[in-house]
Amino acid sequence: MASTGSRPEARRMPGLEWRANLITAAGLKCHLDFLGSDRLLGRRPGTAEFDSAGQYAVSRFREAGLKPVFRDMERTPTFQQVISYREYRLGSGNAIRIVSGQDQRVFLQDKDYLLMRPGVNPNASIQATPVYLGYGLLAPEYGWDDLAGQDITGRIVIIETGAPSKNGKPVLPNPLHAVFGSFVGILPKVKALAARGAAGIIIVAPEALAGNWEYTRKLFLGNIADIRQSGIEGNWLMGSKIPVILTHPRMFQTLFGGTVFEELTEAEPRAPAELRGLAMSIEFDVVPKLMESANVVACLPGTDPVLKNEFVAIGAHLDHLGVIDGKIYAGADDDASGCAAVLEIAAALAKNRPKRSTLFILFTLEEAALLGSGIFVETPPVPLDKIVAYINLEILGGLDERNPDSRLICPSDFVLTEEGRKLIEDVNKRTQKLPLRFSSSDFAGADYFNFYRHGIPILALSSPGTNGGLHTIEDTLAKINIRGMEKIARLVYEVIRELGNRAERPILHSVFPPSYLNAP
Repeated sequence: MASTGSRPEARRMPGLEWRANLITAAGLKCHLDFLGSDRLLGRRPGTAEFDSAGQYAVSRFREAGLKPVFRDMERTPTFQQVISYREYRLGSGNAIRIVSGQDQRVFLQDKDYLLMRPGVNPNASIQATPVYLGYGLLAPEYGWDDLAGQDITGRIVIIETGAPSKNGKPVLPNPLHAVFGSFVGILPKVKALAARGAAGIIIVAPEALAGNWEYTRKLFLGNIADIRQSGIEGNWLMGSKIPVILTHPRMFQTLFGGTVFEELTEAEPRAPAELRGLAMSIEFDVVPKLMESANVVACLPGTDPVLKNEFVAIGAHLDHLGVIDGKIYAGADDDASGCAAVLEIAAALAKNRPKRSTLFILFTLEEAALLGSGIFVETPPVPLDKIVAYINLEILGGLDERNPDSRLICPSDFVLTEEGRKLIEDVNKRTQKLPLRFSSSDFAGADYFNFYRHGIPILALSSPGTNGGLHTIEDTLAKINIRGMEKIARLVYEVIRELGNRAERPILHSVFPPSYLNAP
């Protein structure tokens, strides 16, 4: 690894040695200047540059006196949780063919659709009759089941993102409506459909993705991956045992005719529909490559003889998009900023340990459908029921208190009880006094989803700013507001201290319907 210099020594104030002022803009900038720089070529998993970023984090954790929680093949303690996965490169022979009578239409990868997962037989074509299942939502506990009366065995299932409403009101209670209303809500849908025998799943892209298809293409380009570790295949990780495809709506507008398509997709609630007289084939041309990457995980042991057996976890994702079309996607804000904050908070907390232990996690493969955090919760270093809360830090570089529109966003507010929300409000009021926005509508595809689905209380923090740049070459160090990051990191430090020292555990709102959690 290239030399990166030492972290600047925090300026200590008399009587405040153990407080959050140990977290400094200078320390954060030191981490960012390395992790968010072009020399790491966008920190794509499986590259030497990503490995350099991981080794940097290991060095900082070790320097702070934190402990490794995994063991390597020789049973030596290690900070790295190694993940074996398959990455897929696309050839020129990918196509979807749809036949209606004498009419045959061909739709092409990139132009009309994007392959998200090729399934366990990546080059085997599929021929089947398609069926449209609306939202593809299975929630009989709340009076909604798009699969009722449907035999989808061997069928290609077409679904939409989102969740249903009746008479202008959500069918699902607010936590679940927000989850399924986000793109990450396709994960449990895919799992349920795959478990019921679907041969393949086609997802109609929502307007947010269809409206900027070139952006969406680059988002998924090179991020086609699945897990190949014993006992893990296909479980929650995009249902990777069957193909999953994201299509532009124009594919179905062309197929059904605009009027029919609008009737299907604009009705509220959506209604499943047989697509009689249609035959669909999906042809694959992919080249799999076995890869390895690693989460970086460290533990700060707690001070209480009993509470030290429980954990507050904090994480960010170390990976980004790499190099696309010859251009570096550095990912300074997404999510070198979150990683820098985790490293700086770890060094500060090590000088003032809470009663509970703290897990610090830098995930790989977040950009590939949250595979790194998915593996972490499936093969955790500690029992999941001992993790009392998970704090996710992503995109922290946009907070500018001079801008009245700038906010620190808490998109997971609905996961906390009123007591949990009061906790962060009270800590913020007595410490950093940051402008907060609690929101149920900002639930998105981030690593906290994998903790949430396991019933672990989460707090997600983000400050994307107002100048855009997410998943573009504009996400550079020049866009980072380091003073705003300093305040966010100091607030998180205080929240961890509060969670780590209080007697009671935070309480989580409802997660998924049992029909999803119990699906095979």
